[in-house]
Amino acid sequence: MYWRINFRLCIANKLLLTAGLFVLIPFLHGVTYLDAQYSADCLEKYVALTGLLLFPALAAPEQEREIFEMVAARPKAHWKTIGQRICMAGAAVYLCILAFGALLRAGHCEFPYWAYTAGTFCTAAALGSFGLLGAVISRNYIAGYLVSLGYYLANLFGGPDKMGPFFLNSMTAQVVGQKPVLLCISGVCLILSIIRIRYQK
Repeated sequence: MYWRINFRLCIANKLLLTAGLFVLIPFLHGVTYLDAQYSADCLEKYVALTGLLLFPALAAPEQEREIFEMVAARPKAHWKTIGQRICMAGAAVYLCILAFGALLRAGHCEFPYWAYTAGTFCTAAALGSFGLLGAVISRNYIAGYLVSLGYYLANLFGGPDKMGPFFLNSMTAQVVGQKPVLLCISGVCLILSIIRIRYQK
């Protein structure tokens, strides 16, 4: 019951936005007969934006003071609800990435499917987790989206030398070993978000 309500509340509408993004990608970037590097560019530059769309607003319904006070009075802890939403968002992001990866393969793109979809998920998780942490700290999901967008733009213009371990597009730049680092950073951001929610008043 809680899963269904939270899905409708925080995930369903964002999946519609994700579908809209996927429809636009062929007009922004080639999706047929790509080699590994151009496939990685498509996945990291566009498909990974699913993390930006799904994660920052996961705590939005309770960010109004009156609603938060009502939620805090419920027997089910608010931070557990956010944990459920994070799990649902993560699963939704990965399934969307798998679906678009399959579309690229159907378009005769040559790339290691499982490795690149997993790497794209790490990028999406990093984008989304930074946004969620920003939203939770500021108690404003718009600020969370701006944090994610700022992180994304910093990577577009900064490159691996300036971004260091926070670089998102390592598959395109052929930087080895970056994705596990991103996944760890994402995990830290998500844990900090839950801790912040657990103790906020």
